[in-house]
Amino acid sequence: MAEAMSHAPDRLPFDLRTEIDQFEAYRDLKGKHFLRPQLPTITIEAELHCPAIHQQFVRWFETTQTYAVFLDLVARHWIRARADYNAYLIKFDEHIAHLSAKISEDLSQYEMLSNAQLTRHRNPYKVDVEISGPRGKQILDCFLSADRLLRHAQFMAIMGDLDGNVLRKLEEDTQRSLNRTSMSLRAVVIEAKQRVTTARAKASSDRDAQRRHDVARRSERRRERQSEVAVTTTAELPPDIAVPVLHDGSPELAGEIAEEVSEAPEGTGRRGASRNRSRSAIAAE
Repeated sequence: MAEAMSHAPDRLPFDLRTEIDQFEAYRDLKGKHFLRPQLPTITIEAELHCPAIHQQFVRWFETTQTYAVFLDLVARHWIRARADYNAYLIKFDEHIAHLSAKISEDLSQYEMLSNAQLTRHRNPYKVDVEISGPRGKQILDCFLSADRLLRHAQFMAIMGDLDGNVLRKLEEDTQRSLNRTSMSLRAVVIEAKQRVTTARAKASSDRDAQRRHDVARRSERRRERQSEVAVTTTAELPPDIAVPVLHDGSPELAGEIAEEVSEAPEGTGRRGASRNRSRSAIAAE
């Protein structure tokens, strides 16, 4: 169908032409979706007060959410072995769960010690976050919880209930946890991307092999049709110009036929009679 379209597009009926165009548009759109997917989202208003968490959020949130989308759609589509794909998914989820558990544990402790009191920034970082999947929401919750954790600790430090060195260490540990988890998610996705690259290369090679097979099959069919036409044309020739066939293939019979032909007088046979009539007509004139 594609070959006919490329060689003689004007000869196709308009409905078939439309069907081919729409199929190609669908194929291109599907290919783009599984390479750079753009998904519907929900909007969540996020507010961050701690500069340390704000910096980590800008550095990692959109990136890690992209990792999650890649794993949910692109890797799922290209990695056909479900066990291998699920292994990447489990690793990814374990990193998020470990970060969430650590931050939640520290948050509960400092929330209780501070009597749920926390600091507020005069000009907090406010952003409308576009969330496209459950893992993106889990990652956002980790950043928001980390921000609240440090705000409780800052309140205690201001009130004199927490040493400044302890506060600084908590900030560094929280930043390090966010950074380490983001790097771990990146490592999982890089490994999955290698599998996706291999799968795409194999699929492309298979398509090329199938295309070569189809071309060879069409060429063979064309040769068969040409052979059939040649045989049919030979069978329909008049008897006087048809090529004699030696059914038994014996050299003795071939020699006898050649000898009979050489000994035949010039005027014998249909062609001979025709030539004799032509000569008589010329002589009469």
